[in-house]
This record gives sequence, structure tokens and C-alpha cells, in this order.
Amino acid sequence: MKQVRIWFEKKGRARYISHLDLNRTMARAIRRARLPVWHTEGFNPHPHIVFSLPAPLGIECCRESMDVRLIEDVPLNDIEERLNAQLPEGLKISGVTEPKMKISAIAFARYFLDFAFEGKSGDEVKSLLEQCLDGRELIIEKKTKSKTAVLNLREKLKDFAFDKTPDGRVRFWVVLPAGSKENINPALLVLAFERELNAEFDIAEVTRERLLTFDGKIFE
Repeated sequence: MKQVRIWFEKKGRARYISHLDLNRTMARAIRRARLPVWHTEGFNPHPHIVFSLPAPLGIECCRESMDVRLIEDVPLNDIEERLNAQLPEGLKISGVTEPKMKISAIAFARYFLDFAFEGKSGDEVKSLLEQCLDGRELIIEKKTKSKTAVLNLREKLKDFAFDKTPDGRVRFWVVLPAGSKENINPALLVLAFERELNAEFDIAEVTRERLLTFDGKIFE
């Protein structure tokens, strides 16, 4: 039995697929591609898939992964081709490798957020965002099923930088906690900015670019 790590993109309309539906979609693609993947035992056997980290709904992802176990040897490039032939628009396999790191090594994620305000230039929007980050606090409430926690997001930003998109938007690069111990949804950052500025963005698109380990290395 051999374990492989399947890397994929989740973009366009596929970003609105929930994690549960993503699991079902990938399992269906594996069956249709006739890949010799190990199945769970019991009354309702299904392909055993372990995702690196669930992606928040509505967020595009550039490099996500899922682990499966093969009960027969299959060329890695063959797995990629066979799965891509079965996946819907917006989901694309970008590579298949042998796992180099444990999923538990994931501690952070690098995102980029594209912002725009109607009637304001990119430089003006960048200046407003910098003002929000100048202080020691960027307070927001994080609600869970059992409680509501008050977070200072300014303390959660491991690293950040600004850039511009070709169409003049402001691109905000940021590294946030992501993993089994702590996970900060970047949508909270958008809400915190809007609260500080007392205005809503005309555009605030979020993309998860990559996953990182505790020491800042790219998860592989």
C-alpha cells in the first residue's frame, strides 16, 4: 500500500463548494477515474481521503492537498490526468507527489486579499489599510457554536505586505494561523478593516496561496 499526496486548485465557482461537498466530489472523481484507492470498511465503504486543511467557504485556493492510499502501483502523472478528466470546472489537479511532511506540521497559511473602494485610488486604499494596522489593536468577535471570543487580529498577523494588482486594486499579503491548534478565517480581517474604516469595500476577494509549517517552510 502506497500513500500519495494529490495537489489541487479550487477556483472560480468551485470556491463556493463546501468542504463536505468537496469530499464527495473528490470521492466520486476517484471512483470514475477507477483509481485503486483503499476504501474504508463497514456498511458504506468509501475512498479514504485525508485533506490537509479545510478551506473556508468562498475563498479561492491555489495549492491544497489530499492524501489517499493506493493498493496498486499507478504512475503519478497518470493519477493527475485521470482525475482531471472527471473533475468539474474550477477544480484542477496540479500535481501528485509522495508526502514529505505530516499534515500536523501545518501551522499557518499565506493569503492575499484584493481590495478596492469605489472612487479611491490604489494608493488611497493602501493608506487606509495601513492606518488600520498602525495601532496595537484590531479587534473583532469570532463566533463559534459554543461561544463568542474577542480577538485582537493585529497580534495574529505573523507577516504582511502590500502589492498592486494589474487592474489597480490593492493586494494585501498576510500570513495567519491555520491548523489544528488555531485557525483564523481571513474573512474576519476584512470585517475588522471595514469596522475600523466604517465602510464596506466594493471588492474584497480572498485567496489562500499556500500552507506553511511551524517554522515558515512551504508544506510539502
